[in-house]
Amino acid sequence: MPYLEIILRHVPEGFEFLAVFATVVGSLSLLVLLGKWWER
Repeated sequence: MPYLEIILRHVPEGFEFLAVFATVVGSLSLLVLLGKWWER
């Protein structure tokens, strides 16, 4: 995932895991929202 590397470049040392965590949580919540919308 190249966009993840771009994000990590702008993140200070020690906060990489937070950036990854936020990205993962964001994608998961997006998938959940899409799934709920799809079921309608």
